[in-house]
Amino acid sequence: MYNILGALNMDEKTKRDLPMFNELEGWLEIFDGVDNDDIKKSRKEYEQIKAGESEARKQFMKLSSEKKESMKEILNLSDRLNNEKGFSDVKALDREKKNLEKINFDLDNVAFEVEQYPKKVRDANFKILEATIHYTYEEIKKRQEDNDEINAEMVEIRDRLMDLYQKRTENDDWNDKTYLFLHSILGSSLIEKIDDADMELVDEDGD
Repeated sequence: MYNILGALNMDEKTKRDLPMFNELEGWLEIFDGVDNDDIKKSRKEYEQIKAGESEARKQFMKLSSEKKESMKEILNLSDRLNNEKGFSDVKALDREKKNLEKINFDLDNVAFEVEQYPKKVRDANFKILEATIHYTYEEIKKRQEDNDEINAEMVEIRDRLMDLYQKRTENDDWNDKTYLFLHSILGSSLIEKIDDADMELVDEDGD
């Protein structure tokens, strides 16, 4: 996909200090609904690893409980063989010892598996960070290009508005200057008659 590990210079200790992005409120607020394949893929991998870790821990607890029960049974059978007259089921003790061996074998394997998960989780979390940074900078670039187009359009609109404002000001100045000139030449009375006649003409045109 891409590799920013060198650029970030992030060692295992730093990875351990990272928040779990897929569970971080601020991250979820921004990126939860993002339609990006890399983020989706890294999140899915993280969730699968977390589910595997949870299952492994449950299995570890289950086997630990079974080990305790098996050890109790071995002690019980040993005690009965040593102290209870008429009890001589050595095979039961042997079966339970073999059962304990199997439990210990499985428990060791699961314990090893559980120990591997923290690093798997950190690595999966780091992949989310990689995908997040890659997406973020790509999106910033796109949005900046979009803003550049918006800014250019805003400049055009501003220039157009300035031209329109200038034209409107020129029209208002010409109207005021010309009207005042006629008013000074013809006088208020005649101008009022002309204004009234003009209003009537406007009304007729409107009808």
